[in-house]
Amino acid sequence: PVVNNCIGLKNHRSFCLFLFDLLVCCGLMAILMFHLTVQAIFFPTNNMTVPFRLYLAAAFWVNIVIEITIGPFLGFHFIRILSNETTLEYLARSRKQRRPRNVAFLKLFAPSLVLFCLEH
Repeated sequence: PVVNNCIGLKNHRSFCLFLFDLLVCCGLMAILMFHLTVQAIFFPTNNMTVPFRLYLAAAFWVNIVIEITIGPFLGFHFIRILSNETTLEYLARSRKQRRPRNVAFLKLFAPSLVLFCLEH
């Protein structure tokens, strides 16, 4: 699905479906490429050239990286949907609950850290 706009209430469904499709397709590609990638890296045959082996390994790892990054992102959006909350509402709520920084820690340890860095 084409979003072609900022993500809001009217196109949030299309955005989440796009992320889900991307996750499923990359996962399927990684599963299908696993055996061939292991064979190309560890047990290459004569008909597998070095550029082909490098391309196969790079494509496999790109799929894995997309899975690792898009999975939690999609999970975050599904949690927002289940809690009936937009991302902006979540951010506004989390800013209100943020604890103030511990200034006492900085007052105690900042001079010794500076001296430590200057000595080494």
